Amino acid sequence: MSILNDGLGMKPFKIRNSKNMMLADLLRTQFVEHLREYIANLQNEREWDNLVSKTQNNLIKAAKQAKQEIAEGKSQPMNYEKL
Repeated sequence: MSILNDGLGMKPFKIRNSKNMMLADLLRTQFVEHLREYIANLQNEREWDNLVSKTQNNLIKAAKQAKQEIAEGKSQPMNYEKL
């Protein structure tokens, strides 16, 4: 019988046989994979936030210019067929 500790301060639990040990290994692997995916998503969000913050002033300026051109009648509706 072996004892596993999750390293998170939780009480160790006993593994009674190799089938349970294989299940514990599978669960641990799935948890690690999920955690890696979660961290990658957080990193992507942070990168996106950084990109937006760097270009936010230009986006605001472009939006104001577009709004002004619309008000002055200098714009045309977008033709999605030409895209």
